[in-house]
Formats: sequence, structure tokens, C-alpha cells
Amino acid sequence: MDIAWNGVNYVKLSVPLLFYFILFVGFKILIDKIPILQQPAYKRIVSVAKSTIHLIIIIITLIVALNILGIDIQG
Repeated sequence: MDIAWNGVNYVKLSVPLLFYFILFVGFKILIDKIPILQQPAYKRIVSVAKSTIHLIIIIITLIVALNILGIDIQG
């Protein structure tokens, strides 16, 4: 597998990274704006939800980046 690293590929790879940044920061801001989730009783649930959604966003970003590079990710 040969990937030509030119300016076009760098621009294409910036798209999933921007996607990751927007989703992660947007989700974090959204969670911080919901007052009921700031209560101590919900602290552990919110922490697990944040970690899970962060992992899902990372996986989606990696899949999109690999697809942009032309790497077949299907089994």
C-alpha cells in the first residue's frame, strides 16, 4: 500500500480531525450546560457517559481517516 503524501491528503485528513474537535468540544459544552448533571449524585454517570462518547467519537474519526486514506477497513 503506497500513500502519496501531498497537500491534498493533509487537507483530507484535517476533515476528520476537525470533526473530532467539533463533536468532542460540543458534547462537553452541552453536558456542562445541563444543570441537573452537575449534581454530585450524577457525577459518576456523567463521567462514564463522557468517556464512552469520547471513545465512540475517536473510533468514528479513525474510521473516517482510514477511509480517506484509501485503506480498506472492512473485514
